[in-house]
Amino acid sequence: MGGGALGRTVIAVSAFRSDASVLALLERIFAEGGAEAAAVIVVDSLNDGPLAHAIADRGWPVRYENAVVNLGSAGNLARRLQLAGEVPGARWCFALNHDGMFSREFVEKLADYGERAERVGAVFPRRIMTDRGNSVLRPHRHVFATPRFGASDDPPREVAWDSSNGALYALAPIRQGLLPWAELWMGWEDLAFGWQLEKHGWRQLYCADAEYLDDYEYARVSLWGRQLFITRKPAWYAYYVVRNLLLIIRRTGGGPAAWRFFAERFGRELLFTLLFRSEKRRRLRLLWRGLADGLRGAAGQGRNL
Repeated sequence: MGGGALGRTVIAVSAFRSDASVLALLERIFAEGGAEAAAVIVVDSLNDGPLAHAIADRGWPVRYENAVVNLGSAGNLARRLQLAGEVPGARWCFALNHDGMFSREFVEKLADYGERAERVGAVFPRRIMTDRGNSVLRPHRHVFATPRFGASDDPPREVAWDSSNGALYALAPIRQGLLPWAELWMGWEDLAFGWQLEKHGWRQLYCADAEYLDDYEYARVSLWGRQLFITRKPAWYAYYVVRNLLLIIRRTGGGPAAWRFFAERFGRELLFTLLFRSEKRRRLRLLWRGLADGLRGAAGQGRNL
């Protein structure tokens, strides 16, 4: 473990059928002093061996774990944070997707910012959505608030949640038993974890000086002469968008604001599916199935999607 903020930080990377991009990311991490981090962790699912062998061949000090079941994004995040919490002396976990952005300066900026305040549970960067015309995702001031885009003249110091990709999570809450809900399996796990941190009195900070280039998938469409961006996800994702929001609302007792958020998101998914998306019949079927399963409390990986 090295000195400075990086030496107090675990770098934790998610993987799933993404060997090439994970190896490219690890190249960047170790080129920028990753060996000085508290630890570097990669959590994978159902890999048949090549990634572990490639890491070993390069001599990188990586803790690689390969689950025998598909963890999904929620289970992967929960496991990465759990493993990071086991690293002695580590204070932070920098969470990255397999295709995420890494620089030592960026991580240390987030950590230094977080260490200026008490009871900080997470630090989030200013997020630039590269696949959405480099638009800026505005900070989430409330848990159940529709995402907005465009630079903010007065960004808040504290926020309610943000994406886990490129986020710096404090390990103190993890060691006290707080973890993302793995049973969500895919989608909204970072929103739910933000709610947990807030509920237990952990502050979530927004570091406007740290910019993160996020390549979350968007497509440009035209509606009544107006240019819009819609998310580009496979058909099966429609199920989790709906189901997981309902599961979170049921657990959190989100109230009217949560149900307004859900109604807006569900209505938008219906409209965009009918107007723009491929596999319309399958997506519509999965939206309604997600609605039914969310209302009855079904969790985990959906079957036969």
